[in-house]
Amino acid sequence: MDHASWTSGPEEGFLTATLSDAGYAVIGIDPATSAVRNAAKHVCSPFALATGENLPFADGNFDSVVCSEVLKHVGDANAVMAEASRVLRPGGAFVFSLPNRTLLSKLIMIDLAQRNRITRVLPHDVHEWGRFVGSRDLSNIARRHDLLVEDVRGVSIRVRDVPAAALAMVALRRNRISCAEAGSRVRLHLGRSRAVAYVGYALKAPNG
Repeated sequence: MDHASWTSGPEEGFLTATLSDAGYAVIGIDPATSAVRNAAKHVCSPFALATGENLPFADGNFDSVVCSEVLKHVGDANAVMAEASRVLRPGGAFVFSLPNRTLLSKLIMIDLAQRNRITRVLPHDVHEWGRFVGSRDLSNIARRHDLLVEDVRGVSIRVRDVPAAALAMVALRRNRISCAEAGSRVRLHLGRSRAVAYVGYALKAPNG
């Protein structure tokens, strides 16, 4: 099976490498030349220099498209999902994860994690709350492009795990640990509440 994944973050190609190590045939995508160049140094899978709004692939070329923590950074989420649907085969999966557009997500991911001098663990401009996509909005956009959302679950962190997660994010920002190590230290919980973030997948309509 062929899969496309977007790559971003301190370690370019982390998602692509994870999927490749799991045995999938993957093509990583990033709009930054430096990110593609750096990812190619430590990831065996090929990479394409492209934006999500203009994918350089033929119609119906992939079994799945993985868009993890990306829609919050793009200028036009509608265009990205239209392209994802275009390159998917009928029945193919569009997998997504992103923060919800709620006041709680703004408080945690913008006000505390980026802007507050004492609690911030992220660069001040890495996220713009106005670009967050609400879970209902995502389902509506998906439907326009023959993507039928099958399952959506909330992502949260238990109070007892917050200190370890904060320390991991600080260490990651200071380049003391890798993304993989940070991920192993941050214990996220899947549940019903989408108040902060959510994950899910949609399937391309058979006649889409």
